[in-house]
Amino acid sequence: MASLVKDLLNTSAAQLGKIEMHFGKVNVSELIQAVVELYFEAARAKQQRIEFDSEIYCVLEHADKERLRQALDNLVSNAVKYSTLGGVIRITLLKSSSFVRVEIDDAGPGFTAEDKEKMFQHFQRLSAKPTAGEHSTGIGLAIVKQIVELHNGKIWVENK
Repeated sequence: MASLVKDLLNTSAAQLGKIEMHFGKVNVSELIQAVVELYFEAARAKQQRIEFDSEIYCVLEHADKERLRQALDNLVSNAVKYSTLGGVIRITLLKSSSFVRVEIDDAGPGFTAEDKEKMFQHFQRLSAKPTAGEHSTGIGLAIVKQIVELHNGKIWVENK
């Protein structure tokens, strides 16, 4: 319940453009590893495997660690929640001189064209259902989008 209230407050702040940001140096590699560890047991309970090459090193000079953790948390949580039993979730970190890219590839059911249109909107639930009866509020991806954009980034989905 506390998590839901926090998400609702974050959604409200995001809609009003009043999300608080605290910028500093952030080790993205360590942040991803921490989120992977957080979801290790949930994935294992569904016979899923989360793969991340923790040897990759990436530090952002100007980012909000808590907000990036929140975005990664939502994305990995969704990957575990919607991936098939026994599926593999791959997290890839790519870095160049001009960008950092995090890719999360899961074994979920995919999405429809209609789903894609509303994917990052507030209070939207998509056609896919969690694979083990987990709950969805319909606000996580909207918050993720807001956080990514506040870091001058872009977010998108691809259906394979």
